[in-house]
This record gives sequence, C-alpha cells and structure tokens, in this order.
Amino acid sequence: MNDRPLPDAVCIGASKCGTTSLHYYLHAHPEIGVPRQKEVHFFLDPGNWRRGVDWYLEQFPSGKVRVESFGGGYTHFPMQQGVARRMAEVLPHVKFIYMVRDPVERMLSRYIHNVCECLEKAPPSAAFAGDPLGNPYIAESLYFTQLAQYREFFADDRFHVIEYDDFRHRRRATLSSVFRFLGVDETFWSPAFDVVRHPTAGKRRKTDFGAALHLRFGRHLLGALGRLPVPMPAQRWVTHRSDQALYWLFSRPMERPVLERALRQRLNDIFRPEVAQLEAFTGRRFSHWLADPGAE
Repeated sequence: MNDRPLPDAVCIGASKCGTTSLHYYLHAHPEIGVPRQKEVHFFLDPGNWRRGVDWYLEQFPSGKVRVESFGGGYTHFPMQQGVARRMAEVLPHVKFIYMVRDPVERMLSRYIHNVCECLEKAPPSAAFAGDPLGNPYIAESLYFTQLAQYREFFADDRFHVIEYDDFRHRRRATLSSVFRFLGVDETFWSPAFDVVRHPTAGKRRKTDFGAALHLRFGRHLLGALGRLPVPMPAQRWVTHRSDQALYWLFSRPMERPVLERALRQRLNDIFRPEVAQLEAFTGRRFSHWLADPGAE
C-alpha cells in the first residue's frame, strides 16, 4: 500500500436524500477533499476492487480530510452484500454519514428518477409490491436494516445520521454538525451551500429516443468532457450544462404520481418497526414520517 492516508469518512446514502448536494458542499470546504468522481464504486464494483487499495487512495486529494460520498449503492442490502465487511478490511477507523428521509417519499423520488430515465414502466402499485427485502425501492428505505450491516463491524459512535428535512430547511446547522463530526471548521459557509443538486421537482421524462441517445452516446460524451484539462469547477460546469441540454431536448414534463391511501398505509406498516429502531439508535423522533395518509 502506498503512503497516502486512508479516507476519513464515507457517506453511505441513502439515495434521493441529498447525497449529491452534500458531495458538492463537502468539496467547497477548504479542509475537505473528495474524489473527482462522486461515486468511486471501489467497494461495489469487482473490477475496481481488483485494482487494489492503492488505486482507491489515488482517487482522493492529499493534505485534507478525505470523504467519499456515495448515492446509495452502499446501502442496497441484500442486493449488494459484503460492502461493510470490505470497508472494515480497508478502512477500520472510518466514520459514516448516513442521510435519511421519509422512507415512502424517498421511494417515490427514486421511482420518479427511474421513470424519467426510462428504467421503470410499472405503476407505483406494481413497482412497490412484493417482499420488502426483495424490492429495491423498499429495501433501501429500511434504514435500520441497512445500518445493521455496518454496525456489525463498526462502533455506534462512528455514525452521523442526517435527516433530509433538516438538510433542506436547516442547512447551516446541519452542515455545521457534519463538519464538527469530521473535525473541520464547523463555522465555514459558502454560497455553494445555497445550490440544491438534482431536485425532484420539475423532473422530465426522457423520450425513448432520448434514452437511447443517452445510453449510446451521452455517457461517452460527458465522460470525455469530464476529462478536459481544466480546473474541476469549470469541468463540472461544462458537463452539467451539456447534460442539461441533452436532457431538455429529448424529454417531456412528468407529473408527480399520487399514491393510493391503501398503498401508503401498507408501506407505513412495513416501515413502522424500522423507524422505531432508528429513533432508538439516534435518540431522535421520526414518527412524523408515518402520518395517517387519510389526513393528507
């Protein structure tokens, strides 16, 4: 192994809880270093795992508190297994940031994303059916079950849980708590913290042609733009604007689906014991997630 220090922390998800925004906020902090690519996939992708620890460490800048941010693949048990064990082998002293939100709202946001990307064609009633652990939408919202995979190898004081509503509406206090957890200047603030990445509102669904175009050419084009020999902020601006242009031209507005009351109630019943366990673990209240759908 080379002499580069190991990463200090990993954001393990969950997806659609603000992980992309957090990645950019962490990058804006002068004491924090994140990989050039948000999702390194070292602990997930067998090919990257075979590249070895030295390759993984090279993804991080030196001289800073190093944080890897991942949008949810690290909390996809049982679809992805062995991630926590591999992390324990490589990063025995790492800290974890875990972002959570109303589990049904998180599912719905992921569903909308998949529909917009032409990855989902079933209605919510079918997409959210079946065994909870066998359904990817539900499984990722089983927050305590996902945490349990890591608690088998890491002490409870290694985890910092962020609620999505706090992240959105009490951002300064929430980021201060994150920076304090990471051991960096908790008073730091940047105009970059006012920008929200990948909001669900205003999502557009790709046409079949747009999806095919993106699959065949889009990723290669954006990947090439991402390797331009320019500073990272300019590189990100170019790739973001190019992706937006392709997305807008070959997409249509999408209406937010409304869940039937019976479906929402069934999902609430699935999540109720998980929410109780998460409350006990964090010492915080999340029962508002389980509001009676008839009261909406």
